Amino acid sequence: MGMGVTVPGIGFRENMGCTLVSDSLSSWQGMGLELVLTFVIAFTMCSTADPNRKSLGSDSLAVGLAYLVCTLIAVSSLL
Repeated sequence: MGMGVTVPGIGFRENMGCTLVSDSLSSWQGMGLELVLTFVIAFTMCSTADPNRKSLGSDSLAVGLAYLVCTLIAVSSLL
């Protein structure tokens, strides 16, 4: 189904749909990275939802930026 959109000869077909870490990371390092990045996103969401906190701007922007940064770190280190 998705083979029509992949470029032939690239070598991604054998792992299509698999969630794998890169060859430079072990599976434990990948799990640790996911754990830290998930904590950053969850901490940002909980801290922006705190009613005792003084809002310094857009809370949704803070969550979106945290998600963007974590996504860019994960993509660059897991591929």
